[in-house]
This record gives sequence, structure tokens and C-alpha cells, in this order.
Amino acid sequence: MLINEKVAYLKGIIDTANITPDKPEGRLLIEIVNALELIAFDLDDHSQEISEINDYVEELDEDLADLEEFMYDDCDCDEFCDCDCCDDDCDCDEECDCCDDDEAEG
Repeated sequence: MLINEKVAYLKGIIDTANITPDKPEGRLLIEIVNALELIAFDLDDHSQEISEINDYVEELDEDLADLEEFMYDDCDCDEFCDCDCCDDDCDCDEECDCCDDDEAEG
């Protein structure tokens, strides 16, 4: 049973039990159920907002994965560095082909 349904059930019990705010106990029960009703509405609103945020974050994650796949194009290396001798990006763990050619010539 959802919390909204549970609060509605409690309100029904109060109505059928003829609990009135004339006595302190009746007033207390009615105010408690009214407060629970407000909390239930707030929880429902927050739950919907969280669901929307979760959907948005999942979309961002998918977009980021697409961008990473495009940028790194199936590369297994973890980091890149700019090669000083050319405009290419090269894997920092391996020597750049153009750097090897320059070193062989010089």
C-alpha cells in the first residue's frame, strides 16, 4: 500500500470512528493524520523529481559514453600526451612513430 493510500485509510478510520476535534485526543489524531498527508504529498513530489533527475543522468551517461567512444575510437590506452615534434596525439606508454623517425635521422 502506498503512503498516500495509507493516509487516506487513516482519514477514513477517523471519519468512521466519529473522532472529532472537540476532545484533545481527537484533535491530536486529526492533526497527526493531516501532517502525514502533507508529508505523503511532499514525498510523492520528491519521488517524481528524483525519477526525472535519474532519467536525465542516464541520458547524460549515455551521451558521455558515445562521446568517449568517438574520441578514443577503440583505443585501449589510459592517457594521451601531445607529441612535441608533430601535431599528433600519441600514447604516452609507447613512442610516437614520427619521434622515432626524427631520432633515427638525428
